[in-house]
Amino acid sequence: MTRASSVSRKTNAQELAEDEPQVLILDDVLVNTDPVRQERILDVLAAQANHLQILILTCHPDRYRGLGEAITLIE
Repeated sequence: MTRASSVSRKTNAQELAEDEPQVLILDDVLVNTDPVRQERILDVLAAQANHLQILILTCHPDRYRGLGEAITLIE
């Protein structure tokens, strides 16, 4: 998934969340992102966490450390 696609999904979920709670599911969206852009995207996701439930699926949990309150590893 490209960064543009990620932004589009976030925007769509945000619009839908005006009427009822929504879940935004992201599957390893930062796998090819440089560290600077990754921090910016994490800031955007953290800001949206008050309005959306965000579920991030990843094989690289270290990239998401400190984001949210719970991290569950499934092996």
